[in-house]
Parts: sequence; structure tokens; C-alpha cells
Amino acid sequence: MVCRTGTDLTQMTGVTDVVLPASQGPDGSWGGALAATAFNTAAGSEICPSILTTSVDGTSVLRPHTKVKVLYEIDSALVAVEFGNSVSTAISYILDIVNIVAANYELQTGIAIENELFLDTRSGNALGHTYPDTKNAADALTNFRLRWAKDPELKAKMDGYGVVSLLSGQNPNSGSGGRQTIGIARLDTACLKGQGYETLPSSISWLALARDKECAVSLIMHEMGHAFSAIHHDYTQSAVMHSLVGNYCSQSFLPVVRSQISGWANDHTDGVGCACAASTGPEVPVPEPEPAPAPQPVPEPMPEPVPEPVPEPVPEPVPEPVPEPVPLPVPEPVNPLADCSGLRRRACRFTLGCIRTRVGCQPNTENGAVCARIPRKKWCRKAGCLWGPAVASNPPVALETAQRARRQRRGLAICQDFAMNSERTPTEGN
Repeated sequence: MVCRTGTDLTQMTGVTDVVLPASQGPDGSWGGALAATAFNTAAGSEICPSILTTSVDGTSVLRPHTKVKVLYEIDSALVAVEFGNSVSTAISYILDIVNIVAANYELQTGIAIENELFLDTRSGNALGHTYPDTKNAADALTNFRLRWAKDPELKAKMDGYGVVSLLSGQNPNSGSGGRQTIGIARLDTACLKGQGYETLPSSISWLALARDKECAVSLIMHEMGHAFSAIHHDYTQSAVMHSLVGNYCSQSFLPVVRSQISGWANDHTDGVGCACAASTGPEVPVPEPEPAPAPQPVPEPMPEPVPEPVPEPVPEPVPEPVPEPVPLPVPEPVNPLADCSGLRRRACRFTLGCIRTRVGCQPNTENGAVCARIPRKKWCRKAGCLWGPAVASNPPVALETAQRARRQRRGLAICQDFAMNSERTPTEGN
């Protein structure tokens, strides 16, 4: 499944008019401030130690302490357009961004990310490889994945990493207006090598369309979240996985997303690029015992003073006890993800995130419904999905039903996510 990240408020900077030189390769690379190390690729997943992470309300939560190697390719468009052809300035700025991403991931999910930046300089261009300017996000992702899959040197370099991503300076939008795409990713692609799958690039983040450093950090966190199986959650703007991440630029994962990302990494420690972290945090130095103090000379006893008579104190009146205020009960926070199963008709109707269908009370897309699993037209539209013929890439086979596969082969309408069908004209679909 392809997840597309968009925003209708992104400020365009003329990137579509820039013409850049040709490609480059594996011998020109920069290691991130978090140095890359060898990973354990044993046949079975390890039992990882736990580390304290923070929750949304500031409390601590124990999660598995894992580590993932991440490789970021920087294309020539990003260096040329955003940094005036200065490779050193680009490396310094991007390292700052990806290290903030790594700090957020370890603090919130327990995943220690080891970053590495890479420019393909094999063709002699020090700025990096120049990808075709397709003006189409899905085509750009296809070009990125095919190039790394078919080039023997790039494929060999990619084998040691759990996530491979492209940071680009191009504009993937055709300039037709409306909602603009600033990121695209494949779901469930992190740390699959060694589990019967090949390592393939997972995402593209068009950093030239992020309006500041905070939004660039949020965009990379969002696209990498898709690689760790996280889907969009649009019921709150203060969430990294909101589909309009370019508008809100949050750097806080929802609790359900933190558990999902942490669980995916912990379940794939037997894949290349994923492993248990070596420790549960920095070691605390044990202070050496202080030396015993030298014996002090015993002073001569002083004569005791004669105490003066002290008048007896007059007892003060005892004040009456003041009753303590009765604390009001603190209401528990409302979980936006309601459990719709088993609710009766009236309860379902008045429960946020639930809808009534022929088969009973079901969640809508804001409550975690998967559009690809909905078989009926009316149910699909009530859940907030799009009913129409598929135009974008198909979702994973695991989400399809036999009825859905038959309808799709015949070109009939199926239920799907709006984000998967963003190439359709306004008159199509619903």
C-alpha cells in the first residue's frame, strides 16, 4: 500500500523550473552523528531489553529497546535548490534534522536510529544523483525503488539497512493547484531483509516543500512511520501521522502509533538493519568512596554556663480545626479510538467514530477502519472512504477479499482510501 502525504498550504518555491545535472554513487557518503555499527542478524527475533519512554501526558512507559540503521540518499535537486550547490551546508543542515528525528523516535518509541547520509557521486557530479522530474509522486517513488533494485552497487549498499529513504528537492506536483503531495511511502517495509523479502527503498520526503526545519523533522518522522506499519490518523491535528503533516508539523506520535511502531521493530529484530539495542540507556558512573576524614584534635571542655530562669510560657488558644476541601474527581481522558463492536443501534449512533451498518456497529476511518476491507458501497461512504474504480497503486494483497479482487480485475468500483486515489479527477469516484 502506498501512503501519500499532502497539504494544501505548502508554499511552492519554483523548484519545478530548476534543471539539474546528471547522476552520482556509493563511494561518496557521510556517516551521521550516530555512527553505523554491525547488527545482529540471527535466525530468530531476540528478546530485547526494555527502556523507559515518554507518553503523551508525560508519564513513563516501558518499551522494547531496539535499534535500526537508516540510510538517507540526498538528490542533487535538494543540494542545488535549497543550499546553493554547497554540499557541506546541506550535510550539516540535514544531519541536524535526522538526528532530531532519531532523538524523537528513541524518546517516544524506544527505537535507537543510526543515521547515515549518502550522495551518489559515481558520475562525477558532487551534488548527488539527478532523478527524472516526473511531476508525479507515485512515478517518482517507482523510479527511486527501481534504480536501487537494479544497480548492483546500490543494491549491495542497501543490504545493511533497515530503512532506505530519499530526501529530494524536486516538486512532485503538476502545478494544477489544490492539495499538494510532499511525501510518499510504502507501508510495512522496514527491516524485512532476511525474512523472505528483499530490502527496497521505502519513502521519499520532498524537503524543499517543508516550510521550516520543524516541518522537515515532522515530515521525515511521518514517512518513516509508514515503513514501521503506522497508518494515517486524522482525528487530531496534534499527531505526526496526520495526512496533512505539512500543515500541522507535529512531532508527537499518538499512544497507539507509538506502540505500533515499537512493536514492528521488536518483531523484526531478525531482519537486516534491525536488532536489539546493546543497553537500556547510558551507563551511570559509580562515584568512588570519599577518603575518611583525618582525626580532629579533641578540644578542652568548656565550663558549663549557669542557665537563667525561663518564665513559663502562656498557652495560646487552640484554633478550631478548618475542614479540608473535598477534592473533585478528575475525569478520565476520553480515548478517541472507541470500541464499536457490540454497541446497540442507539449507542452506536451517538458514539464518536462509530457508524451503523447491516452487519452491526462498525468504526469509521477516523477510528481505524481500513477502507480496503469494506465490501459495500453504502458502508464504504458512511465510513469516510471513496467508492470508485482504483487509479493509484493497489493495496497489499493481505487486505483484499476475493470479491474485491474480482471487482478490481473487471474495472468495477471498490472501496479505497482517498489518499490512494488522489490522481482521480473531481468528477470521478463518490
